[in-house]
Amino acid sequence: MRKALLTGIAVAGAVAATTAAQARTPCIKKDDEAAAVKTHVLKTELMVAALTCRHKDRYNAFVERFENRLEARGQTLKAMFERAHDGDGRRALDRYVTRLANKAAARGTPCTKARALFSNVMTVPPQRLARFADSRAFSDTHGLDRCGTRTSMR
Repeated sequence: MRKALLTGIAVAGAVAATTAAQARTPCIKKDDEAAAVKTHVLKTELMVAALTCRHKDRYNAFVERFENRLEARGQTLKAMFERAHDGDGRRALDRYVTRLANKAAARGTPCTKARALFSNVMTVPPQRLARFADSRAFSDTHGLDRCGTRTSMR
C-alpha cells in the first residue's frame, strides 16, 4: 500500500511538472520570432539530413553561407525561451532543439529530397532565408503557438 502511494505521488509529481513545463512553453509574439523558429526548423532538418545522408559538406556550406542570419535568429530564439523560463531558458531551449531533431529524424527525409533541399537553399539570398524556411512543408512542425492562440502539437 505504501509503495503504491509513493508511486502515485511520483506519477502525480511528474504530471504536474510536465504540465508546468508546457504552461511555460514560449509563445511566438512577433514576426521575427516566427522567422527565428521556422529558420531553426529548417536548420534542424538540414542537420539531420546531413547526418543521415552523409551530407556534412553541404551542411557546413549552408551554415557558412547563412552564418549571420542563423546567429541572429538563434539569439531571437534564446530570448524567447529566456522570457518563458526565467533563467532556465538555455536548458529549456536545449530540450526543445532535441525534440525538433527527433521529429526531423522521425520524418526521415529521403536522401534524394535532402540533396534537393540543400541545392535549393544554397540559391536563396541570405535576406530571404526565413521566407524560404516558411515555404517548406515541415516549417509548421515546431509545436509553438502564437501568443493568445492555442493549437494542437504538430
